[in-house]
Amino acid sequence: MKKITFLLVLFLTLHVFNIYGQEIDSKQANIWSVSFSYAPTSAFYYYPLSKKVAFNNYPLGFRGTLFPVGFNFAVGRNLNQRFSISTGINFKYRSEKKSSIWYEGVATDNMYLFEIPLEVNYKFFKSKKFLNPFIKTGIRNSYFNCSNTVEPPLSQIDDHKESFYLSYEVGAGTYLNIYKSLSIVIASNLTSTLSGLGFFELQGGLKYSF
Repeated sequence: MKKITFLLVLFLTLHVFNIYGQEIDSKQANIWSVSFSYAPTSAFYYYPLSKKVAFNNYPLGFRGTLFPVGFNFAVGRNLNQRFSISTGINFKYRSEKKSSIWYEGVATDNMYLFEIPLEVNYKFFKSKKFLNPFIKTGIRNSYFNCSNTVEPPLSQIDDHKESFYLSYEVGAGTYLNIYKSLSIVIASNLTSTLSGLGFFELQGGLKYSF
């Protein structure tokens, strides 16, 4: 009887330690993650009114090339060792004062862009190597606001445009796993819409998994 009791206690003890070990492994699986990145954006272009008006007035098809500064915050969840999904908020801003070539005065260009992205990420390696490249795709729900204000000596001109739109993106990058759950993220993506707004974006930041 004592032997049976001892074996039963030993079995239960090993079983409990096994479950406890599995719980630790699951906690160390880093299912969730948060990341923050800085994004200097290049080749930002948009059509001021419509494609027809834009092409008639601007041979290149866009009003201008802007370089707004962006900040991206994302929350992600791993679906398995390769696939993950993420969402968050992106913010881009640009303000510039310059002399107006049409009026005697100072022109101010302001641009705001708020985005809520939904992305799918695919990692090439299952193991957490130092260099872990990935590709991604997704959609972005965006609010775009652009204004051009000219203040000449006698009058004021205010050209203001805002719009909501849905865009799609494709991109690639890599994680640099530097310490346990902490990684450096380097990525780029091409974002575009059917209405003519788009940009090529470079990102660099940190990702923490838990």
